[in-house]
Amino acid sequence: GWAHDVEVLYRARLLGYIIEDLPITWKSMEGSKINVLRDSLKMFIEILRISLIMHVSHLFVDPFRSESRKNDSLFRGIFSMLSIVLLLTMAYLSFDYGITGDDMDQKVYGEHVLDFYTTLGKDTSCLHLKIGNKENLHLYGGLFPMLSAALNRYVGGIDEYDMRHLLNAVAGASAIVFTGLLTYAISGSWLAACLSLLILSLWPQFFGHSMNNPKDIPFALGYVMTIYYLTQWIKQLPKPDNRIWIKMTLAIAFTINIRVGGLILMGMMISFYLGSLILSGKIRTAVTSSKQMSGHIKKILIVSVVAYFLGLLFWPYGLLGPLSNPFTALKESTNFSMPIGLFFEGKMMTSKDIPWYYVPKWLWITTPVITLMSSMLFGALWFLMRKQIPVERTLLLAFSALFPWAYAVYSHSAMYDAMRQMLFLVPLLAVMASLSWYYLISRFSNQIVRYALVGMLFICLIPPARFSLANHPNQYVYFNEISGGIDKAWLQYDTDYYMNSIKQTATWFKQSDMFKTAGPTNKIRLATNTLDPINHYFKNDTAKVKVIYTKWYSPGNEKSRANRDWDYGIYNYRKFA
Repeated sequence: GWAHDVEVLYRARLLGYIIEDLPITWKSMEGSKINVLRDSLKMFIEILRISLIMHVSHLFVDPFRSESRKNDSLFRGIFSMLSIVLLLTMAYLSFDYGITGDDMDQKVYGEHVLDFYTTLGKDTSCLHLKIGNKENLHLYGGLFPMLSAALNRYVGGIDEYDMRHLLNAVAGASAIVFTGLLTYAISGSWLAACLSLLILSLWPQFFGHSMNNPKDIPFALGYVMTIYYLTQWIKQLPKPDNRIWIKMTLAIAFTINIRVGGLILMGMMISFYLGSLILSGKIRTAVTSSKQMSGHIKKILIVSVVAYFLGLLFWPYGLLGPLSNPFTALKESTNFSMPIGLFFEGKMMTSKDIPWYYVPKWLWITTPVITLMSSMLFGALWFLMRKQIPVERTLLLAFSALFPWAYAVYSHSAMYDAMRQMLFLVPLLAVMASLSWYYLISRFSNQIVRYALVGMLFICLIPPARFSLANHPNQYVYFNEISGGIDKAWLQYDTDYYMNSIKQTATWFKQSDMFKTAGPTNKIRLATNTLDPINHYFKNDTAKVKVIYTKWYSPGNEKSRANRDWDYGIYNYRKFA
């Protein structure tokens, strides 16, 4: 057709060929029958068709042809297949998950954010919301809540919270896929990418949160996506193409639209650039010899400015005060003014009282042991990897994983609910673990030894996989063997702090004999400390149930469970609930 030359160039790019631009002599011939508008449109349509066909073929067909099976492209096909299966599986399973402590607040906030945009800014109620004791919802980006609200309002067809969880699952699956892509960008191996996909999918804490955590999972997606594009960017130095600059800009903007902490990615961009110049003599020589540094600095500034303002596009509070409000929100998120109760190492404390090792301790006790040890092994192997994987990539990966936590400790940031606020670091640890296994596997040429190592990894991943299957949909309460498992950890740490299991409890209660025999004349008085989820689960059963809010324990308080009259109680296990 009209795009045969474009097709040749595109195939060359997919196969990794370096394409050089050469000058030509252009001569205009009179009597041409080409119509610029008509034939350009034909070529554009042809390019779209070819691009779609070649993408599908490159990912799902070519890797399984006989000439490709003996090299790494086979794992490209496996990675593509696993990604699709993962997305469909997580989307299907998302309907099993319960309403969390943030779901209702974010749902209401998203509806008001949507009203702000559909009224062209006339409805500013999203800036003044107070739901329960929460008055800071406007400090969070509005992109994910607004998307959820828009799907419910204009698409619908399913329960409003199921719609939210479906979108959440798409974000979680995308974060896992980008983790695999990041692994490939660092190592150049699709085998390593498949390993990271497997390791993160079988990390119960991350998998469980992926279904119904509307704040931290979308932020994790934005973070790992940006680190992936930053890695691609430094690989293209000294002459990154314009597309990677655009992708970096959009990724940073997406993350800011989720949470103001995305501003840290601008610093990451600068750190990646300076770090690559310091750590790689090859990159440093190429940049200085081509005199590209000043151009890079200008583009970094442009990306920062454009990403900053695009990051406010779906955040009403930031949009209405672009030069001040984001920094107010950043200050508040760093030093959360409202203390949150938590249970840590057998002690009750608040989010302002946590020790410096709060996040490392949670990683120590909730990361599958094989993943934990593999990511720690990465610290010992990175120097040995330098002949196989450029050292600047491994060190910048480590920096991306360690710096946010170090800064949080330095600034005494308030954290709670295990390590929810630092969940975005988990994908990077999965990359480290997969790189360790990839290095060990690639060190041996003997196929039997390679298969044995892969088999060993699979065997070591059986315990977290078995826990996830046995405890679905409560995977995120997983504790590893180091902690003694959940049987011992529940006496020392918060478990179902996000209220996920309340849905299962409510379903069980509806199937019980006591519920079936209830009616308007003998209503069940159901006490709970999780009012919003319970009200939603029993919204169609008001003829049988009267929901009563009580605290689990509050001496002298009239709303304590000891001071209210109730028949049955559904309570969330949390020490301060």
